[in-house]
Amino acid sequence: MNLSMNLEGDASYLYRELGKLCACIPQPPPVKLKMLGYQMAALSILARQYNRAGSRILEIGTGHGASGYMLAKAAPLAKIISLTVSSGEGAAANELWRKNNCSNIFAVVESSWRYLSFTVAATFDMVFVDGDHNAIGRDLPWFNRLAVEGLFVCHDYSPESSRSPSPIVYAELNRLAERLGRPFDVSLIDDGKVGMVGFYRHEGETA
Repeated sequence: MNLSMNLEGDASYLYRELGKLCACIPQPPPVKLKMLGYQMAALSILARQYNRAGSRILEIGTGHGASGYMLAKAAPLAKIISLTVSSGEGAAANELWRKNNCSNIFAVVESSWRYLSFTVAATFDMVFVDGDHNAIGRDLPWFNRLAVEGLFVCHDYSPESSRSPSPIVYAELNRLAERLGRPFDVSLIDDGKVGMVGFYRHEGETA
């Protein structure tokens, strides 16, 4: 059964509620973080669902490697690919993961849309999107590569009025919700209107 997660409140409340779902959330590695602490915790909890042999997870946007670290620690039996357009970023992340015994994740230097065209038969159990916010529309077709009941989750679902606005991501994900005709299965919104949302893919659904 898929884990629904719909929470709103300040960061302390969100982290406390997430702690009720999982008492063993790993601490992020000591690198610059692009995600908030409760978002890292949520990502870890969601990825644990796919900790089984044969599972495949895709991360779009490697950053400094912290979110990939959380995915790898949460689902050590899964194979994880992290996409970045920066060779330096990819090399640094791969080294971080190597040093921390995350042998199930590897960074690939390629845009998500080109990688999509190269891997026409690949399917995934989870896709985490935190790449080029202005081009998120080009990441959405990865929803169609999810296994049924696979999870598509996106960072920076934040309106113009947010503490950390990302209006293009906000608008594109709202349009996706309209096309699917249902609310988000995963939704974490803090008191600064900073959000992280996602959908489990149902049979026959396409983005």
